[in-house]
Amino acid sequence: MKIKTRQPNPIFMKEVEDLQVLFPVDYWNRKSDEAAFPEEFWSEASRRKLPGFLIPQRYGGLGKTLTELVETVIYLASHGCGTGLYPLLSNNMSSLVIMNSASEKLREEFLPKLASGDYVMGLAVTEKESGSDVLSIKTSAEKIRGKYVVKGEKMYVNNVDRATHMLLAVRTTPAERVAKKSDGISLFIVEFD
Repeated sequence: MKIKTRQPNPIFMKEVEDLQVLFPVDYWNRKSDEAAFPEEFWSEASRRKLPGFLIPQRYGGLGKTLTELVETVIYLASHGCGTGLYPLLSNNMSSLVIMNSASEKLREEFLPKLASGDYVMGLAVTEKESGSDVLSIKTSAEKIRGKYVVKGEKMYVNNVDRATHMLLAVRTTPAERVAKKSDGISLFIVEFD
């Protein structure tokens, strides 16, 4: 196997550096001491469409690659960015699921709002008994009279204090009734009130 390496896109990384300059380590230390969400960072990152890093341009995103997202996260984290990365990462990871699995109608509804930062997605996977082992989750969803009824508990939902929506992992077919443990797991987009 041949491993290929590449250099970060210098033009885009200059934009990331420009963002970082606006939010030096002192800013992150202050936010940490205050236990406060970095609103100013999120606003500026959203203006620059970083929450839509992986989202195609036709949906209002930047259309960048996963490698470029990782480079950006490493750069920002190495310059103090902490809690500001959580919604940035969850929006981008959720957008991959929506791009690859959702209907065009859902893509058109959610991707532009994730890209702009208007929507913040939480990820609800972890459970008390299964931890973060998705294949062992017990939370279930059953379709009753045309609507899904969810039963179970989640914990450690990231961005729960800021999220407008969450991507909820559930079993729609019990594990004992599937050939592979990965079968029967569904993801729901749930709106927070």
